[in-house]
Amino acid sequence: MPSVLIVSPQHAPINLPDHARARLLAPYLVSRGWKVNILTVDSESVDMPKDSTLSLLESKSCKIHKVRLSSGDLIRKRLRSSDLWKRSKAQFINLGSSIIARENVDVVFTATARFAFFELGSIWKEKHQVPFVVDIQDQWRTSFYKEQNIRPPGGWLRYNLSQYFTNKNLSPAFNASVATVSVNDEYRKSVANEFPSRNRKDVTIPIGTNHNELSVARRVLSSKQKEILSGDVVFLGGGGDIMEKSFHYILRCVKLALHRRQFRVTFGGFSYASKIGDDFFSKKVGQIGLEDSIKVYPGRLSHLSALRIFQESKINLVLGTEDPHYTPSRLSILSRIDKPTLIICRSDSAIPEQFLSIASFHYLFYDHDAEEQSSRKILELLESDRISNMNSKEEFVDAGSSQIEALFNEVLQSA
Repeated sequence: MPSVLIVSPQHAPINLPDHARARLLAPYLVSRGWKVNILTVDSESVDMPKDSTLSLLESKSCKIHKVRLSSGDLIRKRLRSSDLWKRSKAQFINLGSSIIARENVDVVFTATARFAFFELGSIWKEKHQVPFVVDIQDQWRTSFYKEQNIRPPGGWLRYNLSQYFTNKNLSPAFNASVATVSVNDEYRKSVANEFPSRNRKDVTIPIGTNHNELSVARRVLSSKQKEILSGDVVFLGGGGDIMEKSFHYILRCVKLALHRRQFRVTFGGFSYASKIGDDFFSKKVGQIGLEDSIKVYPGRLSHLSALRIFQESKINLVLGTEDPHYTPSRLSILSRIDKPTLIICRSDSAIPEQFLSIASFHYLFYDHDAEEQSSRKILELLESDRISNMNSKEEFVDAGSSQIEALFNEVLQSA
């Protein structure tokens, strides 16, 4: 029985998006005969958002090992994820080493947007000669904010320091890894260009969802939350100035469409990213005079609640940004739900090419398409009658997990 150690520092019940890969992969590998160990931080020892319903998606056959941090003083606790690596590095190294030796781990897989944790793979490789793969779920380095003169989240000082240390610390990890997995092609190309290696395989594998998660989602949404979030056209996700152009564009198109017929529009669930989204959406909706037609619900959503809403709305909205390489992670989820998804992005966005085969995806290019034409497209999609329809009947199958298992098998064969 092959054995894998998955490093997922912000694993369930922590409600942050970067544990999605581990959450989907673990039960799939168990169903395929793998022995799975997950190494994470104890959610009770960090000040991070939690979602108890995520426990409904866990495989009881996975062993979950938790690093518990000392509580410290209130200020130290409030440092949250920005200081998580510094606070937990020694504990992760020691507990991981113990697991690798005791469980005869064949491969280590680090799946997180907290890039500092990639260093664990190179440390354990040197000590235990175990190969490791890293999962790149976010832009590990970007010049977009400087090029567009847009203030980055957290401010310029934090951004510049992050870019410097990210590049410095990731070099050993990328050079020592046997493979990298990226959620889109742009991230893969970036790593391949910056850290070329003949001994490493770089692949693109998006994060999706599976039949089990969609089925569970249909059972967990409360009637109150369903009433708040119900809508014909729904946007769920983060918000902020970086998507101002796409947001203004869709508001103007919706306003034109509402002159022809009435329908319900909801923007919600965006406070997980930052408090910026709370003011951003409410303010913009008011400025254009649609506060009576569009509901804005900034409250944090559970993952399963979002899946349920995605399945029940008539149109799911996705807002692009001025960064043509930006690919929202929820697109891979929406690609498995047979409902129209309307993506508002730049005409040179990488999204259409990446999801070329997804018939339920429709595009409005805010730097090209006439608003009148786009408003008619919204009305046309509202008339379509499609229901959620997963292609696979196997409960835990999603394309990403099966591709990662194939990659792991390659690693084991070449070891």
